[in-house]
Amino acid sequence: MFRGGDRAGGGAVCGSMGGGAMESGLGFVYGAGAAMANRSADFCAGLEGVTLLKPRDRMAGLVSFRIEGWPAQAALDELSARTFAIARTLPMVDARRISVGFSPTEDEVDRFMDGVRLLAAHTPGSIPPRRTLTIIGQA
Repeated sequence: MFRGGDRAGGGAVCGSMGGGAMESGLGFVYGAGAAMANRSADFCAGLEGVTLLKPRDRMAGLVSFRIEGWPAQAALDELSARTFAIARTLPMVDARRISVGFSPTEDEVDRFMDGVRLLAAHTPGSIPPRRTLTIIGQA
């Protein structure tokens, strides 16, 4: 991403961000981000026990949802341990929100949504334990 004079000072960040958008095209960036957010929203809307909170025409790349029976922080902790996502809780509405940009693949979004499906099918007390790696010599 760094080209020519973009290497020095604050221009490096601006140059790399602007250059990336210009190289791939803003239409692609916005279109791909919207497609991944819509894919996530479609999945959430189609799952029993999952409530999509934000109207689609106002969600941009942020998808907010609740999972029945799961406090927001408990769901986020469990999803974070099982998948990778840029997410946070929304304490005022006891929900979680994921940020879906243009860079994740359909497989990555689907993998996260598989985690949401797993939580929707269980309660915090009934979810199967996740596998962990034991590192010998560490407490």
